Amino acid sequence: MSSRRSMQTADEVRRILSETLRNKVKDPVLDARVSFIEVRMSGDLANANVYYSVLGDDEKRKAVSLSLSKAHGFFRRELGRKLNSRLTPQIHFIEDRTIAEGFAIDQLINKALADDQAGPQGDSEDNRDPS
Repeated sequence: MSSRRSMQTADEVRRILSETLRNKVKDPVLDARVSFIEVRMSGDLANANVYYSVLGDDEKRKAVSLSLSKAHGFFRRELGRKLNSRLTPQIHFIEDRTIAEGFAIDQLINKALADDQAGPQGDSEDNRDPS
């Protein structure tokens, strides 16, 4: 039962934080390229690990991390106002790199495929017998 309650609370926390990010946060660093992917609640619902994703380079990722740290209190206050719970959980923002890593792997695969398709055409001229 507690895991079901934990999952429901996690879904509600993610919804509230996403809505807050989209509608109330004025920081330009936290723009549309930032999204909350998943929330995992502790068994006692006192802590929420909030996994977020950032599309951008290392500089963008560091800036987002810093901005989320600075806005921590604002997010928690909004969560306390909207979450139907007697306890407002502590929020821990954790970057989830799986989407960015998947995108990088996809680019490498596409490059390898393009190289394979271009490779035989270039090799055929270089491997001709000069006689």
